[in-house]
Amino acid sequence: MLDRGRRQMLHRVAGTWRAPARPPAPVGGAVIDVEARAAIAALVAALQQWAVFPA
Repeated sequence: MLDRGRRQMLHRVAGTWRAPARPPAPVGGAVIDVEARAAIAALVAALQQWAVFPA
């Protein structure tokens, strides 16, 4: 369901409408993979544009 006021998708979980939280940006780790982090950031941005995650 689309919440037009917040411009975000909602999902029904255990009888309650919930909006998914935006995942945090990757940080830390022994090996830093710049390309993987850029791909994750692009994916999160696309999901925000499609109203899956809040802007």
